[in-house]
Amino acid sequence: MELSIIKENIGDGELVTNIYSGNCKCECGNELNLQELCVGEFGTSFECKCGKRVWLTQIDDEIKELLVYEGYHYMTEEYFIIVKQKVYSKLNLTKTRILNNKLRESNNYLFIDFESKSFFYIDKNGRTINDNGRVFFKNITVKEMTELSENLKEFCDKNNIHPNYGQIVEKLISDYNSPNFGDVLKKAMSEYYIENFIKEGLSYLFEYDFLVNSSILEKHCNINKKATTCAEILGVPKRVISYIRDNKLDSPNIRKLQNFLRENSYNDFKALISNEDSIFTLDDLEKISYLLKHGYNATKLNRYAANIIKTEKLNREDLLTYLADSIRMSMSQNIKFRLYSKNLKQRHDKLMVKYKLVRDEIVNRKLLDIHDNIGINQYGEEYIAIIPKSVSDFEKEAENQRHCVLSYAEGMANNEMLIVFIRCRDNLDKSHITLEILNGRIVQAKKFTNSPLDSNDIAYLRGLAKANGWIF
Repeated sequence: MELSIIKENIGDGELVTNIYSGNCKCECGNELNLQELCVGEFGTSFECKCGKRVWLTQIDDEIKELLVYEGYHYMTEEYFIIVKQKVYSKLNLTKTRILNNKLRESNNYLFIDFESKSFFYIDKNGRTINDNGRVFFKNITVKEMTELSENLKEFCDKNNIHPNYGQIVEKLISDYNSPNFGDVLKKAMSEYYIENFIKEGLSYLFEYDFLVNSSILEKHCNINKKATTCAEILGVPKRVISYIRDNKLDSPNIRKLQNFLRENSYNDFKALISNEDSIFTLDDLEKISYLLKHGYNATKLNRYAANIIKTEKLNREDLLTYLADSIRMSMSQNIKFRLYSKNLKQRHDKLMVKYKLVRDEIVNRKLLDIHDNIGINQYGEEYIAIIPKSVSDFEKEAENQRHCVLSYAEGMANNEMLIVFIRCRDNLDKSHITLEILNGRIVQAKKFTNSPLDSNDIAYLRGLAKANGWIF
């Protein structure tokens, strides 16, 4: 940008040093507050209602200049060259004013070679540093990053570069303040699926920390990098993409969808989740999938569940538990289970009485075998992870935690999942967290009455999962 334009825009201005003092005033007498603070193209300042600008700085013996402009300019010759231009104004400390007629310019340069994906930074002393842009882009502002992305897009469009790096950066980085921009850009260049996600409106998946979030997505969601459409990349029907976008589903919820749709149809998903009359949520998909395997129809199940919840005053989670329990207990006793019968809770309880007579001996033997043959790598000093070895252990856990873990005893005995109890080391009789682990993934972590985990619990479970090769 021309120095004359900068002079024209910054104008003469007063300086203010303490915006929290409550005594910030323009020379016209108007009081200034944080709502009028402007972090813009020409530095940080207050814009007074009278039209004058009051500049924010720290005046001490060291500060003689104020940064009034920092922007990026581009040259597209042999390399794609980004010029970071900084302009400083000298200060008149005796009058606490900026001197816009005395400006100093300082330029740095970053060369980007799209062919080799290399970055060369030239510092103010003329030295060339191959640092992937880490120094050059440190503390970049939102506005500057937006400018950068727009120029990159224009350059790539003009030169027909594919993938469209400019569009990628524009969507991903407009609110992303990263000192590692070089790594971000290289990642965006190298993964074609990212461009597909952005075109489908899924760029929110990469917000806040693009490098970390894209790695999480690849790890959790079975990304098919060879596919050419977003639906194929995720392995879901095309119509599901709009549901993911409209509901801003995160990686774990996308994974739930993928698992469900691997065994069930889109129409099942639509009837149970995405219709206006649907009563279930994504958290229910795993249990619903079990019911569909054993004879339920998605449309009928939705209507049946709505009726039972209303007439028997059950919540959704209890309903699904009773249905799944009833199927398991009926199968174990070779009893034909009526899928859409009334008095669900009453029938469930009767089955439970019969079932307990024959179950405990068989299940106890299987649980003890699992307990003796599966080892858990412990993590940390505060908690200990315990594998239950009997139905009695499940009953005590269910009573202590006031949740339905008892219904999982037979499932664990049949190797359908692994249940783990988390206890405090200083009180092994008191339940803390109950885990369900399915295919190496912690799919449920329940505390007393299903209350949410706190940050300490989450940190522990992450460490425990890593120690045992589980996903959390």
